[in-house]
Formats: sequence, structure tokens, C-alpha cells
Amino acid sequence: MKSHISASLSHLSLLSLLSLLSPLSLLSQVRLSEVAPTNTGQILDEDGDRPDWIEIQNQGTGAVDLAGWGLSDGGKDSRWLLPSISLQPAGRLLVFASGKNRGTLTSPGGIDHWETAVNESDTWRYFIGMAAPPANWAAVNFNAAGWQTGPGGFGYGDGDDATTVPTGTISLYYRRTFTVTDKTQLIASILSMDYDDGFVAYLNGAEIARSNNIAGTPDYTTLATPEHEAVFYSGTAPDAFPLDAVALSNLLLPGNNVLAVEIHNTAASSSDLSGRTWLHFGIGSAQQFFGPTPVWFDPGGGGPTGALHTDFKLNFTETVKLFDTAGSIADSLSTGYLQPGHSKMRLNDDGQWCVSAMPTPGAHNTGGCFEDYATPPAFALPAGFYNGSQSVAITGGGEIRYTTDGSEPAAGSTLYTSPVSVTQTTVLRARRFEQYKQPSQVVTSTYLINEPTTLPVVSVSLPPADFDAVYTNHTDKGVVAVEYFDKDKQRQFSGDFAGYVVGNWSVDFPQKSLQFDADEDFGSTGEIEYPLFAPDKPIEKLHSFRIRNEDDDFTNARMRDRIVNELAAPTHAGRASYRNVTGFINGQYWGHFVARERLDNYFCRDNYGANPDSVSMVKTHYGLAPYVAEYGTLDDFIAMSDFIANNDMAVPANFQQAQQLFDLENFADYFITEVFVASTDWLPEFFNNVRLFKPEKNAPWKFILWDVSVSSGNGSGCTSCDVLADALNDPFDSRYGKMFRSLLDNPEFHRHFINRFADLMNTAFLPARAHALINANAAELGPEINRHNNRWGTGDFNHWSFQVQVLRDFYTQRPAFQRQHIRNHFQLQNDVNITLQVNPPGAGVVKISTIIPPAFPWTGIYFHGNPVTVTAIPNPGYTFANWSANALIQDLNTGTFTADVAGNTAFQANFTGTAQMIPLNISEINYHSDPTRDAGDWFEIQNTGSLPIDVSDFSVRDEAWFHRFTVPTGTIVPANGRLVFVEKEGKFLAENPAVTGFTGPLGFGLSDKNDEIHLFDRSGNEQALAAYRDEKPWPCTPDGFGRTLERDNSAADPTLPEAWFDGCVGGSPGTVYAPCLETPTVSEVNYKSAATADAGDWIELYNRSANPFDLSGWSLRDADDGHVFSIPAGTLVAPGGYRVFFNDAAGFAAQFPSVTNKTGPLGFGLNGDGDLVRLYDPAGKLQLSLCFNDASPWPEEADGGGYTLELKDPDGNLNAPENWFAGCPGGSPGQAYNPDCVVDIHQPPVQSGALRVWPNPARDVLFVRVEHEGEAQIRLSDVFGKIVLEENMPGMETVLTVSSLPAGVYSLELTANGGRQVALVSVIR
Repeated sequence: MKSHISASLSHLSLLSLLSLLSPLSLLSQVRLSEVAPTNTGQILDEDGDRPDWIEIQNQGTGAVDLAGWGLSDGGKDSRWLLPSISLQPAGRLLVFASGKNRGTLTSPGGIDHWETAVNESDTWRYFIGMAAPPANWAAVNFNAAGWQTGPGGFGYGDGDDATTVPTGTISLYYRRTFTVTDKTQLIASILSMDYDDGFVAYLNGAEIARSNNIAGTPDYTTLATPEHEAVFYSGTAPDAFPLDAVALSNLLLPGNNVLAVEIHNTAASSSDLSGRTWLHFGIGSAQQFFGPTPVWFDPGGGGPTGALHTDFKLNFTETVKLFDTAGSIADSLSTGYLQPGHSKMRLNDDGQWCVSAMPTPGAHNTGGCFEDYATPPAFALPAGFYNGSQSVAITGGGEIRYTTDGSEPAAGSTLYTSPVSVTQTTVLRARRFEQYKQPSQVVTSTYLINEPTTLPVVSVSLPPADFDAVYTNHTDKGVVAVEYFDKDKQRQFSGDFAGYVVGNWSVDFPQKSLQFDADEDFGSTGEIEYPLFAPDKPIEKLHSFRIRNEDDDFTNARMRDRIVNELAAPTHAGRASYRNVTGFINGQYWGHFVARERLDNYFCRDNYGANPDSVSMVKTHYGLAPYVAEYGTLDDFIAMSDFIANNDMAVPANFQQAQQLFDLENFADYFITEVFVASTDWLPEFFNNVRLFKPEKNAPWKFILWDVSVSSGNGSGCTSCDVLADALNDPFDSRYGKMFRSLLDNPEFHRHFINRFADLMNTAFLPARAHALINANAAELGPEINRHNNRWGTGDFNHWSFQVQVLRDFYTQRPAFQRQHIRNHFQLQNDVNITLQVNPPGAGVVKISTIIPPAFPWTGIYFHGNPVTVTAIPNPGYTFANWSANALIQDLNTGTFTADVAGNTAFQANFTGTAQMIPLNISEINYHSDPTRDAGDWFEIQNTGSLPIDVSDFSVRDEAWFHRFTVPTGTIVPANGRLVFVEKEGKFLAENPAVTGFTGPLGFGLSDKNDEIHLFDRSGNEQALAAYRDEKPWPCTPDGFGRTLERDNSAADPTLPEAWFDGCVGGSPGTVYAPCLETPTVSEVNYKSAATADAGDWIELYNRSANPFDLSGWSLRDADDGHVFSIPAGTLVAPGGYRVFFNDAAGFAAQFPSVTNKTGPLGFGLNGDGDLVRLYDPAGKLQLSLCFNDASPWPEEADGGGYTLELKDPDGNLNAPENWFAGCPGGSPGQAYNPDCVVDIHQPPVQSGALRVWPNPARDVLFVRVEHEGEAQIRLSDVFGKIVLEENMPGMETVLTVSSLPAGVYSLELTANGGRQVALVSVIR
């Protein structure tokens, strides 16, 4: 029988069909009934968002209290707990999988109750719109004392207005102040509005809601169109407008807040006007702050106190699990891929799972449900560029329908019967239809026929039915198919995205900027896995990108925004990456665009390694409130900016705190860039286009360059604009300007800012560099300009070429004007030319301020009145000798000096020596500390040469391209010495207080899983590389078990495991590795006994010292932190003695009745597949760790073969497999290894002959002979059981060299054919 489901099978009742498909128990059962990992608007939450959702239903006959039930997309320990809700028989509960974490049994984010802070009947201040109100009328600090007062509601004509206004009133403005004592408890809010005809509402000056009949920024003459009738007078509850929770947190202020509303009539002749307003808050505790809610108020949602929101979101790859109160899985579902707006539901609530195109959140599951999707068709001809007409076959069989206009194929679209003839650039979209299945995914291919473009292509498919809403009117997002073809005309990625128009005033251009987001609600199956912006940024996964019409540069050079960002690449300013592309929409040529990263929380992930959910981002845009939190809240931004602006930065402690709050290198370079490029759509004129972020709670803030098209001579065309004056004076008195001025009060920052400005104008901002960037972009754009102009009328090639020259001229002329501005505002006397020279050439470099010039001699321009620091740095093989005579240098023999240079001068650094290679390697890595020895991440480089190396301005990074640490000037690695790079200085010194040869903090940590470490010289050439992984066959104990990765001295590739071994616990930072000599140490391990002689698992410790060792209060663990054995008081190990720790008391005693130096039972056994042994001191600090395995190169005989792991050399590496051998059958617990294996064991003799050893005593050589088959192994041990010689014996006779052994008695053990023989031999001297 075919397993399909269709609501169209009218000849078979659903009940009988379900009984055939999935008979269910009628017992009490709570289970998942519908799951939607996409939500295209079937249901909105209280914030107006469209989160994923999960529906639970009680299939049983009795009510169930859901308190303690849980939902998770992971395991039991991460489940989100439901509150106490009585789910009645056949009842259902809707839970939003939004990540907002509201309403859980344990979360403080749940709403306890609702209160009303502002009632319509309160006394309000109001203003009748006979003229324009003051511009800041809605702000909290506006003084409304001159306005009239009266109770709400307001209006005329309906007879229900508490305050009547004149008939014919066009607009009305009213406001009400309320007090907030604890904003953290106000976790949700709903504005209730009854209005006639339109309104806009504000909280503390920021818009929070409006009716859909008012567009743009209304003034007092604006009319609402169409009309809207009030409803409250007829007994209907007012309209509800939930406030976004993030916006609410951002906007609310401690103390006074103001709710302000403007009402607009549809016409002066209208018969009525009405405005009635309430503001309600969801309270997160039982505390009372305001008054009760009106009787008609209903917050909605899935529970008695509001909607439920999990702390996780859904995606197609995850499994949703429902847990009962015992933590057992009661139900689960993996949805797999679902098309936008679809859900997985149980048909008729109790049937099998099926795919529905008509989700029913909170309602009975019926209709339109099928078991799966049809298999998608495929195009036989790949998408791409072709010369001449093409014939495209569509494969897959069955009913396939296709379109050529960008629309998604539907049941009525053209039926595919034969190959499609493509004669011009066309988008083919196809879909397969199959009975009893949902239609397949749509497949899309663009065929670019005879297209001359030399740029990469972005082809967009936008259904014509959605074109006006998404593109023309730019009011909605739409499902768009995007294909990207690189410059070699190969399609590199394609997929469905959320597509929409972006921009400000440029949205009114005929060619609009478009953004594409990977969003499951719009058909995306994952992020873009292609390095779209390489090689500039090797980002391999993107969540979104946009293609820009170049905004304010639309009809000019069409590259200013990109040029500024590329110009800033060598700086510390945050900046985006760009790529010129040609756009097509539904096969039509759409002109030149510039593809760009989206500046959002994923930008912070891709460029700084941030968790997107932990990012705080604030922007300032003149069309919005002054400061808007795009991600996170404004709280940290306000606190940071208040501290920097309102404290004296000349006080060192304050400045140090400011360095923790803001990346001041970023701050300086961002301001310098905006000022130098004459960005006039920034602070000076519009208080606009400012964006900053911090990647996590305790990280410093950083600025990102944002929309700098009105710069570089564009707009006002001002090459001479004094933007520095505007930034210093800041007519808007913004937080940014206040911080800037305050920081300049610090002498260190003041000097740095001026010299850094000079540094960048001498290097990154040089006219030659700007011209090179402009010319490279012009070469790309030139061939496209005329065609673009023909499409959009932006100017032909000659017009564009002129605009490009305007741009070049700006960067030619700008430096002179900018230097004049710097001199004027910082009271500097004159420019000075400083020339730097090196003697002999190539012997070293000279650093001035923050830069090292690329070649010498070199000349740069600085300022008299602002001292500059100059440092001579020798190259490898050289040493600094002195400076040539110059009156500005007080000590010619010191490599660094600071001078205020009054006139043009030259500084020559002299060096001695000869050039040598850079003998540096990465010698030790600590990437995952044990929690009891957490030194933070660190790694060590070693100078293997005989001369010190000055590594000033060398740099290191890990695998992430954006992690980079520059070595401070003056850092030297001594001859045969080491330098440690530390992630966190405090943590490192707490564990390694004696180490002085370190640098940091790095500003990034190493991955606990796998990573790379790169070392670059001052020219950016890689000088050393290392890599590691946390999996076999890499050393185990460095992965969180206390030891480090130590580099061996071989020439092995440092990216391979054979180049590394387990170091000592805590490592040896800054010093050469030495044997760990841990006391006590593990000397024998029995982790898997033979079945016939099972002693249970046991561990033997050895005291190498000459004194008794007290183990009282120490503890043993295996790999499981929950397995802890505390060693009893009074447990001593004699000098040179042993102690056995057993798990099975009876089993151990039965096998080893004579062993008395034992302790146990452990309470846990060891893993037979390999495990850890860890030893902790009484303070709980790790002192020893051993990681062993049951597979080669570890002795496999110990894996249930009756042997134990026996340590060869206590002075050797405890974690090296070659330092362990298969000991005696059963082992030798409690004593040194005995080659005769006399402890409770009996071994057969070597078969096929007797063992002969001569001469005995021996002096230099020892002959060994035995008759046997196959290969034999010989092992020579001293009287302490330490193996001193070991080799294979391929034949019947061999010669052992013993000339290096001390005189004494040795045990010779020969093993062959499963048997063994032992002889005692003497070595004499």
C-alpha cells in the first residue's frame, strides 16, 4: 500500500485512513502536534515578529499540568522548561521558538502580570495643530508647561470625548509623563489605540507605532488617507500595537518618560476626530509599579500570563524534542527542509507527520497535507554565459512546469514537453508536481546569451506579482532567487533569499539597492558558502550581502564609498569589503552595482569572530532617534559614552578605563578617516551615518565606516572642507563629539591623534595610493558605463570619466588643506619634512610614530609642536650601533628618541653585522588549559640562532584572518631564547609568576578544537607556522588536561602531529623543555583484565623521591570529572616505593593476595578503549595527567590480553606510547617490574630451544642465541626494572652492544611465539 496522505481523497474517510497508517493509543499522551521552522506571517508574537513555533497537544483523556515539561533542540540538559499550565484533553499549547526566553518555569524573562502605566482618562498636555508644534515636542525633556491640559480621550463629533477640540481640527498633539523605577522589570509592552483617522505614537521622542494611513514624516497639515473609524465607542477593544522588546529596553529611561501621540484627520470637513490612548507593561515579577489594566485588555499569547518563548530558535537541521517531567523524551521531530510558510503537522492531530502548506497554529490540523515534497527537476544545460541561442532540456520526468518571467512555476504554468529554446538572456525556473506530494522546490538557472559584461554577475529572480511591493514601492520583503557568476563566468552560488530594497533617499532612484539575507522564512537552506569578497577578506560564509546603486555617488564616479573603505584598509577603522558587479533582474539588464558586506551582527562575526547573538550595535541616522540599538541595548553605550565624555581623561586611571571601554586605536583611525575624506554626511551637517559595536559584553566598542558616499569631493565638492573643525565643535553636541574632545584632553591621545594623522597621510592616504585604487576601480567600471547609462541615464563615459578625475583631484589636493586644518586647530607651528635613512642599506629599519616605511631613504611630513618618537630596529644578524650626529638626539647610542622637530631634518640609523635568516619557530602551545591551571591561551616562539632577534612590529595571528597581534616595539628574543605570546596577562602571570619574557595581551584566544598559528616579519612575510587538532593521533593531554604541546627537535612538519609531544603539566613557557620528573608518577595501569584473571581496573603510583610521599587529601580521576577518588589520610608511599589503587576489592585480592600496599576501591573503572588518569593535590590543582589508548602505537596486549601497561622509564615522557610496554601477564602491582614475572604468574618457556647468552659477565658486547620460529623481542632491564635496551631479534642470533651501560646486574628477557625466557647477565668495567 502506498504511504501517502491527501485531504482530497474524499472516497476514504480520514479516520479510516489514519487507522491504516498510524494507529495511536488513546491513553493520556502529551505530544508534538505541529512544528514550523518557518513563519511567513501565519501568526505574529506580541512584539509583531514572526518567530518559529511549536504546537503541543494533549491526546489523552485527562488534564496534564505542564510544569517541568521541556522543549529543546539539543539534549536533556539544555531543555527549556514549561510553566504550570493545565492542558486539557484535546487542548493545544502554542510556544514560540524565538530565542526570547519568556515564560519559562525558571527564566526571569517570563511575564508575571500586566499593568497599565498610562490611561486614556489621565490628565494630558495637548496642542491643537493650528500651527507646527516645536520640533522636540515628543522628547522627554520638552517643557510642555505652555500647552493646555485635559483628560483623554480627545476629539469631536462622537459625543464620547472627555476633552473636546474644535470641529474641523486637522491635527492634534498630546503627551503624558510617567515614571519608571525599575526598567528591568518592564519586559513587554502594548500600546492600545482607538483613533479616527490616523496616528503616530512616540516613546521618549522615538516612534513606536503608527497607523498604516500615514506615510513619511507628518507635519501639522498632513491628512490621514484613507479614513479610519474609531471602534471603542461601539464596544470593540482598541487596536493593540505590541512594542519590540529590544526597542522597549533601549527607549525606557529610569525616572521620567513621556508617551506622545499625534492624531491626524482625514479632512477639515470630517464629521469627527478621535484619539484615545493606553500604555501597558508586562511585569517580570510580582512587584506593583502602575495601576491595573482595563477589563477589556487581553495581552494574548499561549499562557495565563502571556506568550511563551523558548530560549532557542529552529532550523531545518535540528530535532525538536519534548521532554516529560522526568527528563525522558516524550516526542521528537526532525522537520528537514520546509518551503517558506510550511509546517510539519500530525494530520487530524493524531495521524502521521506530513508537510502542510496551510499551517494551523492553535487550531485543528486538517487539509492540504502531504507526506513529502516531489523531487526537484534539473536543467541539463548548466546556468552560465553562452554565445547564441541554446536549447535547454529539463530532466526529472513526471509533470514539470516552468516559467521564463521570474515567477515561481504553479499548477497553471507552462507544461514542459520538450527542450526550451533560449534566444536571449533568460531566467528559467522549473518545478515538479507529483500526486500525493507537495510541489518540489523551484530550481532556477540564468542563461546569459551574448552578454558582453566583464564584471561578475548577480542575477535576481523576483516574481512579477511581487515586483511592485518588493521593488517599486519597497514596502515588503520577498522570496528572491539569487545566482552569482564570478568574473570567469562560472556560477559560484545560488539559492533563495529574503530580498528587499535598502537605502534612504536613494530608494527613490529607478535603480535601487537590494539586500539579500539567508532566511529560512524566505526559502534559504543555509548561508552563502563562497568567499565573495576574497582576496580582500577571505570570509568563507556570509549570512547576507547587498548590491548598492552607489547612493549619493549614483550619477558621479560610482565608487566613492568603496574607495574610502579600501583607503582605510591599513587602518584600525572598521570597514566593509566591496566588489563591482553587473545586475540582472528576471533576465533584464539592471546595470552596475557594488556588492558590499551588510554591516550587521553577522558582519561582526565574519570580521571579528563575534557570536551574532552577543553583539551590541548602535547607529545614528538623521531619520531615526539620535542613538538606536540595532542589536543589544543602549545601556552599555550610554554608560561608556557618559564615562569618557564626563570624566577627565588627563587622569591616567580614567584614560586607562577608557582604553578598556573603547578601542582607542580604532577611535582615532575612524575619526581621522572621516575627517580626511571630508565626509560631510556625518557629524558636521547631519549628525548621520555613525555605526559602532562591541562583539560581547566586556569587549571594547569599535566604530565601522558607514555610507561615506558624500565625501572625497562629492556633494559639496569641498576639497578644502574643514571637517576637523566640525568634529571638534560638533554643532549637535553629540556623544561622539563629546568623547572625541574629552579624549583629546589626554596628552598621550592628543599626541597620538596628531602623529597618527600624519602617519596615515604619509602612507595609506598618499595621493599615489588613492589614485591606484581609483584607477583599478575605473578599469573595472569603464567597459560597463555606457550600457549602464543607457539603462538609467546616469551619464555617459565622458561624464563619468570627468567625475573620476574629480575624485583623483580631491586626493591630490586634500593633504595640503588637511595639514593646514591640523595646524590651525591644534596650534602647531609648521610642517616639517623628516627623512629617515639606514646604513648600511638593508641592515635595519626605522620606525617613526606608528609606522615603518616600506623603503629607505624615506621622507614624511610631520608637525613642529607635536613631538614624534623614532626607533631604530635591526634586522636579523645586525645590531644597532648609533645615530649619525643630530642635535635633536640627546643620546646617539640609544635606539629610541622623541623630539619636537622644528625644521626639515634627516635621521640616519647605523647598524653593524651581517644578514642572517630568521631562525624562529613555534616551540610550545597551550590552547586549552585545565580549569585548575588556567593560564589562558599562550604559545611560545624560539630563537634557534646565536644572535638576538629584534621582533618589533612582527605580527602573529591564528587561523582567523582578522585576528592579528603586532609585537610591541623594543621586543627582543635572546639568542637561543624564547618569547611567549599570552592571551590574558593576568591569568598567565597567576600561573607563571617567574616568567618575564612574554608579550600580550593578544586580543584573541586559540580554538579548543583546531587552529593555526602564523608568525610574520615586519614586511608581512610568513616566518613560522604551526597547527594542531584535538583528535587522534595528536597528543591528548594538551586538550584541557593540563599539559602543553611541546615541539620536538626534529625537522618534522609543525602542522603534523609527529612534530609534537605532551609537555609537562602547566608547560614550560619561556624555558627549554626538560623531563617533567613528576612525583608521584603513574608506573603501571591495568585497564582491561583478561577474562580468566580479572583483577578489576587498577592504577599504580611510584614515588621516585628519596623521602616518603604523603598522598593524604590527593585525588584520582579518569576522563570523567564526576569520577573522583579522594585518597584517605595517612596514605604514604615509601621512597622508591609503589602504591596500587584498585576498583574491585574482591577481584584484586583474588589475583594478588600478597599485595598489601594498596588503597581502594576507586568507585569507578577505566575505559577499555582508552582513558585518562589524573592526579590532583589537596588544593584541587592538577599535578599529573596520563592519556592512554588501546590501539597501536600503545601496547595492544594490555587491551584484555592479560598484560598491563608498564612504564619503561620514569624519567621519560609519561604520555609517549613508546615509553610503555606490555608488562607481565596480570601485571606486577605494588612493586618494580620483574622480568621473571614471579608475582602470581607462570610463563611457558621459549619454544623450540634453550636461551644461550655469552660472555657472561660481558664488557662491550653480549651474544644472544635461541632456536625459535618468527621474530623475537629482547629487553634488558636494570635492578630497578628500568628498561635500558630493547630491540627485535629477526633471526636466531644477535649481538647486543652494552659498552655504554654501567657495571651491574641486568635482567635479559626474550619473548617469542607467545612464550618468554629470562636470564641474569653481568656487565663489568
